[in-house]
Amino acid sequence: EERTKKKRRGDRYSVQTSLIVAALKKMLPIGLNMCSPADQELINLAKIRYSLKDTDEEVREFLHNNLHLQGKVEDPAMRWQMALYKEMSGKAEDAEDPEKVVKRVQEVSAVLYHIEVTEHPFKSKKMVWHKLLSKQRRRAVVACFRMTPLYNIPTHRAINMFLDAYKRNWLETEGYSFEDKMIDDLSKAMEEEEEEE
Repeated sequence: EERTKKKRRGDRYSVQTSLIVAALKKMLPIGLNMCSPADQELINLAKIRYSLKDTDEEVREFLHNNLHLQGKVEDPAMRWQMALYKEMSGKAEDAEDPEKVVKRVQEVSAVLYHIEVTEHPFKSKKMVWHKLLSKQRRRAVVACFRMTPLYNIPTHRAINMFLDAYKRNWLETEGYSFEDKMIDDLSKAMEEEEEEE
């Protein structure tokens, strides 16, 4: 019961449900209506530039350089829509002033970008890492780091002592080197396999 309450409380006060984000979402259609349909392509391009971590100044400069793309759509399926909406409402009074067009397009694209970031926060690399490492996995990894290494556990220490004593008292007292013997045994086994084939 406590877990569900905590989860609900966390959802209630999350970034996605904040009043500021909710107000922006409600006002977004009004902002989009302020732009002419010809601005849609520029808005999308500016939003992409924001996702590439460009600053406001860089986006503004990019929009100035690409203002000629206003109203031009490569996709033939979209051209008829642009022609349909060209004469409809949404054409701002200051559509002829490039400075004001750039400012308006930049503001709307910034809002669109920030809303997308709040709704889909796992697109950034750090958040993806947090998502991949759940709390349970994180606890397991930390527990592994805190565990005593195997060579420090008493049973392993006893085995290590036994191996040292075995090597010193048994193997080193033999007359030939075990490395050479092992190489001979392995090479003979390989020769036998080749003969069988």
